[in-house]
Amino acid sequence: MVWDLEVLEGSTRGLFQLTRLDIEKLKEFVVSKQKDRNENKKLHLSTFVVSIAYAWVCRVKAEEIENKNVMLAVNIDCRNRLDQPVPATYFGNCIGARVAIVETRVNAYMIVTTNYYRCQHVNVVSGVSVGVKSQASKV
Repeated sequence: MVWDLEVLEGSTRGLFQLTRLDIEKLKEFVVSKQKDRNENKKLHLSTFVVSIAYAWVCRVKAEEIENKNVMLAVNIDCRNRLDQPVPATYFGNCIGARVAIVETRVNAYMIVTTNYYRCQHVNVVSGVSVGVKSQASKV
C-alpha cells in the first residue's frame, strides 16, 4: 500500500482529501474562467477530471516547473468510444492512451482541466475498429 512505502530522505509525504465542496468549487472556478474567456462550449466536468487536473497542477507547482511543457498520460477504456461499438457481451479490454500537454503558466488549472477534458472525450479513430475486428476474426 502507498502508506507502507519508505519516505526518501528530504522528501515529504501527505494524504490529501477533496471534499464534495472542494470539487464543486473547482468546477465553479473552471466555469467562471471559461466565461471570462468567452468560451461558450459547455464542459461536462466530472469529479475525476477536476481532481486529476488539480493534482497535476499541484505537482507542477510543488516541483517548481516554470515556462515548460508538462505532459499527463492516462489510459482510458475505449470500448464505448469505438465508432462501431462492441457488443454488450464483449468480455475483454480495449485500452487507449490519451495525452494532454500544456505549458506551465498562470491559470494553469483552467488550461489543464479543459485540455484533459478534450483528451478524455475524443472518439477513437475508425482504424482501431478495423484492427479490433481483424484480431477478433482470428480468435
